[in-house]
Amino acid sequence: MSRWTVFFGVVVGLFILGRVYYRVTDDFRMGNMTYEVPNRAEWEPTPLTPEELSHVKQILNQPYHYLGKGAQSYAFLSADDDYVLKFFKFKHLRQAGWVSLVPSIPPFDKWKEADLQKKEAKLASVFAGYMMSYNLHKQESGIVYLHFNKTVGVLGTVKVHDKIGIEHTIDLDQVMFILQRKVKPMRGVIVGLLNKGETAQAIAMINKTFDLYMSEYKKGIYDRDHGVMHNTGYITLNNGNVIAVHLDVGKMTHEPKMQQVAYFAPDLEKVGRKIDAWLAMNYPKYYPEISKAMEERLSHEFGKPFLFKDAPSKPPQ
Repeated sequence: MSRWTVFFGVVVGLFILGRVYYRVTDDFRMGNMTYEVPNRAEWEPTPLTPEELSHVKQILNQPYHYLGKGAQSYAFLSADDDYVLKFFKFKHLRQAGWVSLVPSIPPFDKWKEADLQKKEAKLASVFAGYMMSYNLHKQESGIVYLHFNKTVGVLGTVKVHDKIGIEHTIDLDQVMFILQRKVKPMRGVIVGLLNKGETAQAIAMINKTFDLYMSEYKKGIYDRDHGVMHNTGYITLNNGNVIAVHLDVGKMTHEPKMQQVAYFAPDLEKVGRKIDAWLAMNYPKYYPEISKAMEERLSHEFGKPFLFKDAPSKPPQ
């Protein structure tokens, strides 16, 4: 074999090994979930009382097992099946390491600076969404605790098991993480109900989702992520009540105008249309009944008749 054939074979082999590694491990490693950035005042949550801190530490004092990964985080499920621990994936929230190899000379210097500012703005936006939700919308975001600024001797360590079962001991004081209640995703709940023909219960759960969005609009906040079927779900409170919550609030945004029906109506309509389209495709048998119920709910919120067959409305300019 020629040297080029051997070289090509090595390259292909390394590529295949790399793809296998990513598929098997989801690239979970400390280097991807740590970021050397100074503490910031705007990332500091309201201090916990000694009792609240003790409760958080008790929740974290159990093994966590790999649940999956999203665009922004790795998620681990607690041994008691009640909580999810999320570590940020900074791979997409910080400047890539290879950028440092690019010489800081014109025109590359301006490109590097613009790239850095873009990454920092994205990180700040994600953290701002979580901080705002923790401070203004804690129950409806399912957030128990968040930790963005490094601490010393406060939280201790936690043991997590990665995708292939390897145990890792993580110093929680030194990493950024979110602790949330485990949420039953909306899609799975609605599927379970409609597979049993329980349309009334399905309508009730969909209305709880609309309740969630309305509670956010009243606070002057809204979620730029309209993936309602995968980004919302349900939890049961200590009093037994079931409420809808957002699974990921990294795109939660403050906008006082959303308290006005003219501004929140197009947003809530977009949410309703996504649910409506999903029902029409997956449950045509129950679609007319549920779609009508949603139209009645949206008509009530908008203060005027609404039908999904109408052209989508737009917010004021």
